[in-house]
Amino acid sequence: MYAFLDGLVIVVMYFLTDARLSVIQNLSRTSCILSTKDFKDLSKMIHTKDILGSLFLAIHIPNCFKHNIFVTVWNLTYIYIMMANFSMDIFYINCVCILKDCFKKMEESIRQLKKFRINDNMSTQTFMHHEQISSLVVMKLKNLEEKHLEISDGLELLNHTFMIRVIIAAITTFSVVTFDIYFYIISVHSKFPANIKYWYKPYITPAAFYFIKFGMMIWACEAATNRARKMKTTLWDVFSATNDPLVKREVEIFSLQIMHTTNIFTTKTFDMNSSFLTKVIRKQFMKFL
Repeated sequence: MYAFLDGLVIVVMYFLTDARLSVIQNLSRTSCILSTKDFKDLSKMIHTKDILGSLFLAIHIPNCFKHNIFVTVWNLTYIYIMMANFSMDIFYINCVCILKDCFKKMEESIRQLKKFRINDNMSTQTFMHHEQISSLVVMKLKNLEEKHLEISDGLELLNHTFMIRVIIAAITTFSVVTFDIYFYIISVHSKFPANIKYWYKPYITPAAFYFIKFGMMIWACEAATNRARKMKTTLWDVFSATNDPLVKREVEIFSLQIMHTTNIFTTKTFDMNSSFLTKVIRKQFMKFL
């Protein structure tokens, strides 16, 4: 069943190739606000995660070869399906991490506007007049609003493109974890020897792999969502004391925009957050009890 579901995802994502290309193009536009240092820090995390996951699957390739040709072909087919799905999952995680850093950069840009608010009371000591400072702040806020809309559109496009993949990833993950742990407990108590024809150590290895991978997807989505929500608080912290009517109006518009863009990673069926993971783990734990 797992191979069928994962294989079905490969076919579905193949037909969504144009949508995935649109996601890449959107990210290339929105990520232009990130600095070189931001990209370097992000690449360290991305490359480390991708290399470790790929190595974990690659070192099991020699174990695929058995005396039975049919078992060998099945093992090679299954590990290929796992590698293909792993590449899609890490692509999804990488996209979420880029969006998270974009929200973080937006928050930093809002904080940088605080210096203009301070200079607002010191206009006689500067070369710029109050009206010029106000116009500059409003212009920067409008620019941030446009960037925020671009990032939000990219998030919605990512949700739409990977909706089926994330749903099947959740079903597969918790099915594998549930049944593999169950059969592992049965094998321990019954002293029944594990079937050595598979390319992995039965039960524990696939359960850990699927759970860690899905846990990373949840972590990335949760972190990005928290960054997006924090922007509104930062916006009001910076401009709460401003008296300029133009700036106050633009801040209110920006705040309403943030409120109306949910910026939640969702599959329409469930949201990708820690509460969803906690509920599922609790239900699985109660089943074993």
